Amino acid sequence: MSTETQAAAPESAATLRSYASDLIQRVSLSRVAGAVAVILLCTLFESVGLLALVPLLQLLNGQGSSPALNWLLGYGIKPDLGSVLTLFVLLMLVRSWLARRRDLQLLALRLDYVDALRHSLEAALAAASWRFLVRLRHAEVMHVLYDQLMRINQGTYQLLQLLSGWGLGLASVIVAATVAPPWMWALVIPVGLLGWALRKRLGAAGEMGARLNKGQLALMESSKDFLSGLKLVKAHAMEARHVADLQRRTGLLRDELMGFAAHQSSTRGWFELGSAVLLAGLLYAAARWADTGLADLLLIVLVFSRLLPVLRDSQLQLQQLAHMMPAFASTQGWIARSQAAAEAPSTGQHPRLVLRQSLHFESVTFRYLEGSTPAVSDLNLDLKAGTTTVLVGTSGSGKTTLADLALGLLAPSAGQVKIDGRALGGDAALGRWRHAVAYVAQDTYLMPVSIRDNLCWLSGKRPDEEIWQALVQAAAQEFVVALPGALDHKLGERGEGLSGGQRQRLALARALLCKPELLVLDEVTSQLDPDSEARVLAALAGLRGRMTVLSIAHRPAAMAQADRVITLEAGRVIGDTAR
Repeated sequence: MSTETQAAAPESAATLRSYASDLIQRVSLSRVAGAVAVILLCTLFESVGLLALVPLLQLLNGQGSSPALNWLLGYGIKPDLGSVLTLFVLLMLVRSWLARRRDLQLLALRLDYVDALRHSLEAALAAASWRFLVRLRHAEVMHVLYDQLMRINQGTYQLLQLLSGWGLGLASVIVAATVAPPWMWALVIPVGLLGWALRKRLGAAGEMGARLNKGQLALMESSKDFLSGLKLVKAHAMEARHVADLQRRTGLLRDELMGFAAHQSSTRGWFELGSAVLLAGLLYAAARWADTGLADLLLIVLVFSRLLPVLRDSQLQLQQLAHMMPAFASTQGWIARSQAAAEAPSTGQHPRLVLRQSLHFESVTFRYLEGSTPAVSDLNLDLKAGTTTVLVGTSGSGKTTLADLALGLLAPSAGQVKIDGRALGGDAALGRWRHAVAYVAQDTYLMPVSIRDNLCWLSGKRPDEEIWQALVQAAAQEFVVALPGALDHKLGERGEGLSGGQRQRLALARALLCKPELLVLDEVTSQLDPDSEARVLAALAGLRGRMTVLSIAHRPAAMAQADRVITLEAGRVIGDTAR
């Protein structure tokens, strides 16, 4: 065993204990205990059913006396072939019913556990601060939400199958101990030693699981890049090279999966070979030198033929668990990091903040990472209520950071953001302010539901009159009226079926429906034709005095409608023009 495998063994054991504890905590101890109880009941009826075969085989063999028959006769029971067969069938019926209940119960337990784990991860990500979320790579998050949770689902299935298999194995051991105790120990102990000798392969399975994590993440990132770069690739006729890179990543992941399959296959082969040699030797000894009856010998063969696959599968299932542990550790790490970055929940019980005078930035500095270059540096800025301010500047000048500070998504590293002279600090104040703002992004977020549901998603249910008023303000009324069903028209995925400009106008109408104190716009007219842009800007101009607007824009038409244009460079104001 390699040094890395030896070092990973204690860590894997600790992760396994953490996994078992997490499973019990999320699905409740009572449900786990109930599942174990059903497994034990199945074990009981499996054992009794197998034991019922002893007098049956003895009767078929014509034995008038045997330990099993003598035991029944001692209780006044005179078995015949029909009664023994009837008992055996009844026991198997009960066992089948219990097995069905066991399988459904274990399936529900597994699905509920994975759903609870997914919910915890999603809730932790949703509650995390924007400062934490903005640094995340989408490929990593999708890798955890899909690849990792899928592996945990499969690993949990293997664990529950392991428990179920141990129940069957226990039944076989009970029968073997009852019928032929010496031979039972003569088989179980060597098989146990064989399993112990193969334990080193568990550490190797854990290493393979860690490598699979890296391979799946690399493939997720490559797939994302593949889709994002298709237009550029086709424009330069680079399709073959682009596909080859993705296939290379896929090949590496395939090699990892094949390596683990080969690892399991060799484990299965060694176990089956050792078990076959051991069973053959014991049967030869029992038939050659021991006074073992034919009925008992046949039952031993039956019992051991059921026990050995259980022991073999247990070894393979333990390897599957070890292979899954890195995925569980990674998921738990994501949950822990997200929870550590959590903001206090916004209850919405307090009235939202009102902006009557100004939004003021007082000596505000912000760094995304401690010790890094400030994205905004010593910023002093006063935005009057009811005015429209446009931010301009090169990429990386601090425009988006300033907008996020205004929205309350980011908290200053130094300095203060003030609403009408009151510092925007504390979880309660931030929650009240976020209920008072609206944001329209450059990349529009629309859901595959009706236009009405999309528009009311932020504001809650609104009368049709208010909805149409918001659509008029966003210059979106005409095209919505022309759609089949108008407000009830169902959109496709991400607004499929609408142009980019139409999607942006719907997003603007959704924001206006919130009647915000501050409206933040991020290049919202960048995809509009000149006529639509003019109508949207005219509508926004009509909000002067009633709504404060902070817009990131580059097009001259947007700047022409502003009360003030602020130019940023390297996080500092280098131009401030009133219009």
